[in-house]
Amino acid sequence: MKDARYDIIKLLIETGKITTISDIFIYIPKTIMYQELGVNFKRFVRAITDPSIFKLGELRELAEMFGVDAKKIVDMAYEQMAYEQGLTANKMESKFPTSNPK
Repeated sequence: MKDARYDIIKLLIETGKITTISDIFIYIPKTIMYQELGVNFKRFVRAITDPSIFKLGELRELAEMFGVDAKKIVDMAYEQMAYEQGLTANKMESKFPTSNPK
């Protein structure tokens, strides 16, 4: 059964009030989400602060739960990782280029 707070999370993501994965858990308990995802709680808590721990499929599942584009959730995880590592998105792009040079 879908938690009613998921619609609020969707709205907050779409309006830019939630910009990181960890921001989501200001509004919804971790216990609800980890149970829905069916993952280990300790790993889930670590992944909230370090999104590189999430599997891509788990980020997609989060996006589906909230009814947002999966790329948006992946981008949020990427930006949070960049911030935590003290890097801007441009510096991350130069370290890990996503396009092939021509």
